[in-house]
This record gives sequence, structure tokens and C-alpha cells, in this order.
Amino acid sequence: MSHTVRLLAAATLLASAALTGTTGCSPQVVPEPDRVITLRHLPADDHPERTRKRTLDFRTYLANTRPDYGGVADHVVAVQGDWDADGGRVLIATDYPGGPSRPEKSVAPRITEAFATWARTDHRTGLAAVYDRSGELLYAGGRF
Repeated sequence: MSHTVRLLAAATLLASAALTGTTGCSPQVVPEPDRVITLRHLPADDHPERTRKRTLDFRTYLANTRPDYGGVADHVVAVQGDWDADGGRVLIATDYPGGPSRPEKSVAPRITEAFATWARTDHRTGLAAVYDRSGELLYAGGRF
């Protein structure tokens, strides 16, 4: 392959990456900033009684209908937020210790998937996030 052809191929590849915003090397999809919860810390709960009931309902659902989640229900300590059949926002607090390399980071997306099934929303326009026991964000890419 000639030097000119290689330069042209490289320029084409770079132009393609610039236009699409990808390099083709990363399998990770980064959600649009306005389509993901960006609260790095769990906010104060404005509706503690409602949160308590929803938490109990969700934990019961996990324990009784999702045996494949093996003990995850025991780690969910609060389900707060506002949602309905058209979407909304949910913040799920857990007692997981958190941290960048903890195995709980792989469980967090499963918790939001289970929430989506439990909440029975119609359009998957709702946003969900999972927090560790210190209120730090573990996962913010959930949809329901």
C-alpha cells in the first residue's frame, strides 16, 4: 500500500470518528447527559412514608418473584422518586459498600432492570440510579 493511500485511509478513519463521535475501539455506550441521572449523592427523601412502602413492595417483589437475583433484595434499603406509567425518576439506595472495583457495580444494573419490570412502565423513558451505603452513586444508566 502506498504512503498516499495509507494517509488517505487514516484521514478517512479520523473524519469518520469525528463525525460519529466514536473511535470504533470502545464497546461502551455513553448515555447522553440529559438522559442519565447525574446526582452523585443521594438527596434527602421528601416523602419518607411513601419511600418506606415502595421499598417494602420492591424488596418483596425481588425476594418472591426474582430468585435469580439471589439476595439482592436484602441490600435495597430505599426506593425513592417519582414515576408513573410514562416514566419518571427513581433513586435506589443500597447497603453495598461501593467503590470503583467492587462487585456490587455489576449488580446495580440488574437492580434497575428488576425495577423496570416491577414498575411496569410503558415507554422506558424513566431514569434510574443506584447508590451505595454512603449515598455515593454506583450506577446511573438505568431505564424503566
